[in-house]
Amino acid sequence: MRAGNKVVLQSPSFSLTLDMADGLHAEQWENKLTGRKLVMGHGAEVGFDIGLPGQSLTTPQLTVTKAPPEGRTAGGEAVFELTSREPSSGTFRRRFLR
Repeated sequence: MRAGNKVVLQSPSFSLTLDMADGLHAEQWENKLTGRKLVMGHGAEVGFDIGLPGQSLTTPQLTVTKAPPEGRTAGGEAVFELTSREPSSGTFRRRFLR
């Protein structure tokens, strides 16, 4: 389910809250079977380093360019498209299924 920059992925046993305001960041994981919640520290959901052998690595800054529509999605699927402009353009798709 999406509302603004927040996306909540839900199943009968868990929920995961993501924030899309500045990239894609995990906020909270809830175990619905135990009632325990884990604050994820707003860490990046997706990240990687790239570079050539013998040179320093670069970590591209990713922005969400396509997100699930507002409200609920059919089948509980959420697809995100993340794009980087530097060091070169590229697109990464992250698909969540429940």
